[in-house]
Amino acid sequence: MLPTGLLTFLEKVLLKTEAGELAWLFDAEGDDVSVGTPEFSMTVRHDFNRNLEANQFMVFYRGGMDQQAHRFVTNDSAEGDYLLLQRLFNAAQATSTVFPF
Repeated sequence: MLPTGLLTFLEKVLLKTEAGELAWLFDAEGDDVSVGTPEFSMTVRHDFNRNLEANQFMVFYRGGMDQQAHRFVTNDSAEGDYLLLQRLFNAAQATSTVFPF
């Protein structure tokens, strides 16, 4: 399970992403999305953990003030956390996608 403070932050990031306030970069080769602001930078990566036989999301967060890196991991056994990150990952990809209409 992800920490409560991180979940609250991710929910706010999701709302800002869906509102078009954050523009993400998508790296299809690395299967990750990244965003950077003066306050923070974050990468969300999706992969399959062969040891656990589970899909997982990894969050790499770096605060603007301290620049200390933090890494958080959740997999599909933590359904609520996983679904939030899946929604954020998809919304983040959409910010760098050009749709025809």
